[in-house]
Amino acid sequence: MATISSSRSRLFALVRMPFSMPSSQHRSTPRCYCSQQSITSIEDDKNGNEELDRFVKSKASAKTKRAKAMARLINYKPWSSELESSLSSLSPSLSKTAVLQTLRLIRTPSKAFQFFNWVHEMGFSHTDQSYFMMLEILGRDRNLNVARNLLFSMEKRSNGVVKLEDRFFNSLIRNYGRAGLFQESIKLFTTMKSLGVSPSVVTFNSILTILLRRGRTNMAKDMYDEMLRTYGVTPDTYTFNILIRGFCKNSMVDEGFQFFKLMSHFSCEPDVVTYNTLVDGLCRVGKARIAHNVVKGMSKKSMDLNPNVVTYTALIRGYCMKQEIDVALVLLEEMTSQGLKPNIITYNTLIKGLCEAQNLEKIKEILEGMMEVGGFTPDTCTFNTIIHAHCSAGNLDEALNVFEKMSELQVLPDSATYSVLIRSLCQIGDYSRAEKLFGELSEKKILLCDVGCKPLVAAYNPMFEYLCGNGKTNKAERVFRQLMKRGRQDPPSYKTLIMGHCREGTYEAGYELVVWMLRRDFVPDFEIYESLIGGFLQKGKPLLAQQTLEKMLKSSHLPKTSTFHSILAELIEKGCARESSSFIMLMLERKIRQNINLSTNCIRLLLDRGLRDKAFRIVGMIYENGYSVKIEELVGFLCQSRKLLEARDMFLFSLDKHQNIDTNTCNTLIAGLCKMKKLSEAFGLYYELVEKGVHQQLTCLYDLKTALDAGGRSDQAEFVSKRMPGQEHLDKPASKSRPKQLYVLCRAMLNECGHEFHQCIALAVQQLHKMSRTNGNGAVNEYPAQIRRIPTPGKATVLALGKAFPSQLIPQECLVEGYIRDTKCEDLSIKEKLERLCKTTTVKTRYTVMSKEILDKYPELVTEGSPTIKQRLEIANPAVLEMAMEASLACIKEWGRPAEDITHIVYVSSSEIRLPGGDLYLASQLGLRNDVGRVMLYFLGCYGGVTGLRVAKDIAENNPGSRVLLTTSETTILGFRPPNKERPYDLVGAALFGDGAAAVIIGTNPLKGQESPFMELNYAVQQFLPGTHTVIDGKLSEEGINFRLGRDLPQKIEDNIEEFCKKLMAKANLINFNDLFWAVHPGGPAILNRLESTLNLTSEKLECSRRALMDYGNVSSNTIFYVIDYMREELKRGTEEWGLALAFGPGITFEGILIRCL
Repeated sequence: MATISSSRSRLFALVRMPFSMPSSQHRSTPRCYCSQQSITSIEDDKNGNEELDRFVKSKASAKTKRAKAMARLINYKPWSSELESSLSSLSPSLSKTAVLQTLRLIRTPSKAFQFFNWVHEMGFSHTDQSYFMMLEILGRDRNLNVARNLLFSMEKRSNGVVKLEDRFFNSLIRNYGRAGLFQESIKLFTTMKSLGVSPSVVTFNSILTILLRRGRTNMAKDMYDEMLRTYGVTPDTYTFNILIRGFCKNSMVDEGFQFFKLMSHFSCEPDVVTYNTLVDGLCRVGKARIAHNVVKGMSKKSMDLNPNVVTYTALIRGYCMKQEIDVALVLLEEMTSQGLKPNIITYNTLIKGLCEAQNLEKIKEILEGMMEVGGFTPDTCTFNTIIHAHCSAGNLDEALNVFEKMSELQVLPDSATYSVLIRSLCQIGDYSRAEKLFGELSEKKILLCDVGCKPLVAAYNPMFEYLCGNGKTNKAERVFRQLMKRGRQDPPSYKTLIMGHCREGTYEAGYELVVWMLRRDFVPDFEIYESLIGGFLQKGKPLLAQQTLEKMLKSSHLPKTSTFHSILAELIEKGCARESSSFIMLMLERKIRQNINLSTNCIRLLLDRGLRDKAFRIVGMIYENGYSVKIEELVGFLCQSRKLLEARDMFLFSLDKHQNIDTNTCNTLIAGLCKMKKLSEAFGLYYELVEKGVHQQLTCLYDLKTALDAGGRSDQAEFVSKRMPGQEHLDKPASKSRPKQLYVLCRAMLNECGHEFHQCIALAVQQLHKMSRTNGNGAVNEYPAQIRRIPTPGKATVLALGKAFPSQLIPQECLVEGYIRDTKCEDLSIKEKLERLCKTTTVKTRYTVMSKEILDKYPELVTEGSPTIKQRLEIANPAVLEMAMEASLACIKEWGRPAEDITHIVYVSSSEIRLPGGDLYLASQLGLRNDVGRVMLYFLGCYGGVTGLRVAKDIAENNPGSRVLLTTSETTILGFRPPNKERPYDLVGAALFGDGAAAVIIGTNPLKGQESPFMELNYAVQQFLPGTHTVIDGKLSEEGINFRLGRDLPQKIEDNIEEFCKKLMAKANLINFNDLFWAVHPGGPAILNRLESTLNLTSEKLECSRRALMDYGNVSSNTIFYVIDYMREELKRGTEEWGLALAFGPGITFEGILIRCL
């Protein structure tokens, strides 16, 4: 008795204070504090449960030991071949009942589907019962695309035994509705009808439920008409209950009443659910008295129809809403007098009404009466109602007292309890007590509990603002992240936290929240981006500032020009050469005004880092867009850095752009070249000045003449001598002295070329052609044409090159968010690791076949353990062929000859599997002759492109007159999979690999005037490293290709590359690595860095490989051709004749070709 008395006293203390609500304060309607407050609900899945039970219950009355044992194994072990063996030993022969029981006992839907597929592969014939159960399991797990695929493959998988019926469609329609996919439900309903499957009353009930939940009342009316008129389906009581409830919920009570009246027309007797639905609807729109009359008429309608607890609770709520508490209390007495026991929802509804009416004595009386009979124990909702009433009346101390009583009575508070208290405390400025409750909310992780009502982010905004304004943003963010995990979102809260991080200097944390915003399709505003960028610059982190600005542009905000300049200045200051150049390219693309000092400093940085080609490319782009750089300053810097050849090229560029010439710089440059014994370059620069007519003020001519004489270049020395001061009388007009100039130049080049007569002729002709384009004053409008070398007879040459890519281009900065979202990965550590990998790969953009549409169609691709090789090949085979076809056509177009002249095909791919192979399909689609020779090279990996070149070279050189089409095509579809900590290489693949195709045409003895060879394949070598076959390991399984990459791969290549390269170079008596050009397959930046370091290559030697990696990623066998494509453009401006094409792959295999630039 003492215990009971103590409990009662604590309960009555909850309501001892009056709710003295100020008259000026508007009474607010408290939110629904507990999910249990719903008084009526029509179970839209009732039909599904009944159908499921109908097929299973008869055979599953007792779960057999065998089914339990199998389910236990599946639940506690990962799916593997070992698990399959254990299952086989447990149940050598499977019965229908055992399969159904096991499916029901498996906890994870994905494993249930694996078991379903496994028993099918073991020869078990699934029945309509097992198909229906599997559809329900997948649908309830919202694995809807897999369920849809199963539905439409049912007849084929069962060899026509299981036919498509309405119940299968009903299951998926219901589950689409539960997932909120309204349109998909309607589409499936339409598809069902088009396949000749007639919808049943259950089908229409499911569709009507979905439509009315979405408020589509007009569509629901049309569907009801279609049900009657088109299909002649008679509605049942469930149908009318759905219609009445749906229209009442959408504030269309009159229409709900009309359906109520129609029931008798279809011989449908209203049941208690019907009346409860109608009563609830009437009460919600304030028609409590009409609802009361309906209830009074229930018993008159039928002796079996009597109001129940739900009926009275609805009426009590209706009268409480109208503030007619006395009537509500009368109903409570009437209810108990009829032997109905009020439930917790009834009491909470009444207490809420009494709180709003400030009738504390009655609350005390009810609590006292119920405690005496033990019929009512207050729950969370009860306390929330009373706490809200105290808070609304301004009695916060009493509200907190009630909160303390909750723990005494062992009633757990929920998010609504905390939110109303915290918000009320913030409103009166009592932040210390509010913060204490906020900390308790965070520590107990109450927001992560699924019980109770769903939390509202906005309810915590006052606390977020206080904490973020007082240096406690991390504390606010902990709660905010818990809210995000519950799926609650609020854009203003994001901004509050981000700006809080900016004020506290934790800009990286603010940037992470911006990424979360974008991932959820919220757009950060201008202030957020500006604050983060300014903060990153202040902290000396320009790379993060650059990333933030790029996201800002994608959010359709245009930063100030000064913001661009500030980021560029900081990038240059930090020595970020490549990033600075990329940023200038972005500015030019966005039409952002250039700053001449910053542009000049960026070029200086590139030149200082040895990135000559990139520097000149950026300079060219700057001038093409109407801006300029301080070329004299750059030339001076290069001279001081003893980079005189680069200085000469920069000076020639300024001449071409008709910029003012600094005579002192000219003198310094020519004199320096002479000291370096670069006499050809020195004389060539002087000759350009003569052509421009700006050589008269030079003071270095004596030094130049002396150096030329000493170098045995008497003709060039004489040319200079005649233009030295004091020799003007010897000069002739340009047009008359031209033959002499030509003679001098040809003699000089013959002296240089020595025995390489054909090269010397080409050089001489080049200069003759250039001089023939100059006017009488020596003006010339362009650089010399590319040196053309004569192909070696009988040696294979590359005659044309083509590329192709899928339509989807993925910027690397967008990859992480998309990959994590599409694979439904919740592990933050995996996301962080992928972000790090994406930065280290240096990849900027990639093309991919994989898309959201594909994943929507094949969601099993991101379901761990799903056997998906069939689906992967359905995607990959046609995609690979399509890209191969496009690349081949581009190559043939560049070649300029008809496709019928192709005599052989070499087809390379590690991305398709089929018989016949892609080579036959390609030959057929290109319209080649049916006797075309075909070679197919599958699964070579990254070195496949160079292997293809070697094979094509051998074919061309052993079949005079042949023309070989070499095509490579790759996609990552076979290897795409969800992340898994046990497979770290999957993340490397996600960060590095891309898709695409390439094609080249190979042949010997090119036809003059018809073919334009640009490379000669002189000598090829392939070798493997013994004992390294496991370093790059790949296996094809039911889940696709599984790769494993050893960490020692770069070291293995580094240890053996020098000897391999020397073997190739020896064929042409080459010694110095830096005298060659390099086309290296960029497997990854680590390999390129090791190769550059080991061979002591200057930084620009691997620039084409780095560019290909940056622009396309590692596209397996194709990538070498993207490198070669960049290389042929670079060679037009260079002088190197010999080079190496290298690639590395499984084995470890080294594949190399000595190539000669033509």
